[in-house]
Amino acid sequence: MPLPAPQARLLAVYRAMRTAREVDVIEAELARAGEGFFQIGGTGHESVAAIDLFLKPTDWVHAHYR
Repeated sequence: MPLPAPQARLLAVYRAMRTAREVDVIEAELARAGEGFFQIGGTGHESVAAIDLFLKPTDWVHAHYR
């Protein structure tokens, strides 16, 4: 049985947040192993994915690093 639309959107946002965290962990591991030049962690920025719930397709987003 498919999830209702609001629950499906929340699940998609959660998955995006978890994916971002896992990618950050893998990047850090690769950097520690000398497999990358540098790594800027994104830990703490995962919640930015939640703004997707409030954006329209015509909205602009300016992403930045703190």
